[in-house]
Amino acid sequence: MNKLFLGLARATFFVTLAFGLNAYAADACSEKGGHSGNGTTTRGQNNSSVTGNIGNSGYHYEIWYQGGNNSMTYYNDGTFSAEWNGSNDFLARVGLKYNSTQSHDQIGYFTADYKFTKSGSAAYSYIGIYGWTENPLVEYYIVDDWFTKPSPQYLGTKKGEITVDGDTYDIYTFTRVNMPSIKGTSTFPQFFSVRRNARQCGHIDITAHFKKWGEVGLNLGKMYEVKVLAEAGGGATGKIDFTYFNITSKGSPSGSETAVTPKSSASPHHSSTSIHRSSSSHRSTHLFSSSSGTGSHHRSSSSKAKVSSSSRDFWGSVVASSSSITILSPISSSSVAPVIIPVSSSVTGSINASIDALPDVSPVPMGTSVLQVFDVQGKYLGKVEFRNGTSLNDAVLMKFGKTGVYMVKRDGKVKMLSVTR
Repeated sequence: MNKLFLGLARATFFVTLAFGLNAYAADACSEKGGHSGNGTTTRGQNNSSVTGNIGNSGYHYEIWYQGGNNSMTYYNDGTFSAEWNGSNDFLARVGLKYNSTQSHDQIGYFTADYKFTKSGSAAYSYIGIYGWTENPLVEYYIVDDWFTKPSPQYLGTKKGEITVDGDTYDIYTFTRVNMPSIKGTSTFPQFFSVRRNARQCGHIDITAHFKKWGEVGLNLGKMYEVKVLAEAGGGATGKIDFTYFNITSKGSPSGSETAVTPKSSASPHHSSTSIHRSSSSHRSTHLFSSSSGTGSHHRSSSSKAKVSSSSRDFWGSVVASSSSITILSPISSSSVAPVIIPVSSSVTGSINASIDALPDVSPVPMGTSVLQVFDVQGKYLGKVEFRNGTSLNDAVLMKFGKTGVYMVKRDGKVKMLSVTR
């Protein structure tokens, strides 16, 4: 049976089936890294953003600071480094720039992989994913590391938490009132996901955070940017060097990059390099008051409110050594057959299995069937009911409206399904 299964498979994915904490195939930490091509250095301009495209890479950079002696060097592959000395607030970021016409799920599935080294000190700092949306106007952060860990009193109200990429992130929101933004002086919310344990390399499932924020009532608008950020402030001095970098809108929950067909097409918006003269343009808003020395927006205390994590009625957290996983694999156009994958030892963490991920275009058996549908992280998405003559591919696509890789479960059996249009 295994030989037949492997012989028929035209496309094979190594997918991590997660138990508890999610794991990914991508391993930026093992990458040697390094900068590709000649570097371009800019010192930016005090109280204004300097931005532009990085060659034909599809990436966009931005540097903004207030005070101090600072610079940023970016390379053709998106890797970059930055240095700052005596800065009240300094930001350097590289990633994808959009024109605020589409939501994140209309564009694709966002992920990032990175590796960096850093040194220095700062009164506050954020290293991770950063960006803005419009309609509504939102400034957001996914914080993986820092020079000084952000205190809850600086992050606002706790809304919940998410466990992803090997750790738990606490979710917060804070409302900024009449403060600088990409739309001038405005009132807008900030969304934060802050990792409990810092790291300097790894994979970030950006879309997982976006979706979780929506579940707890923190709704993003149309995407303006999705970037990797280094921010430091409060008389900060230091440097950072991203030696491995990849950010994409064609990712997947499994951590692998795949061809994802979004609801409608979108390409990063490229504009010519520009210097924004207004102090309110393209900047972060973590400014310290010269009189008080504290963040002007860091006034709200943390709430103890928590939101329970998403349903996971999939597999238990521990699989005994005598257990096996049954995966339905297409054998012909009219039938399916099970492939049994034994578990060699007790597992707490994840099981890697080679699974057929071909589209299923075969008609279902006679009668009506109900399947449970999960993403590849094991997150329960809902149920699909379909009748004889309907393909599983079309049933899942009609229900959820998005192409991509799903897992479907019925009668204790699981099938990996790559849904196409």
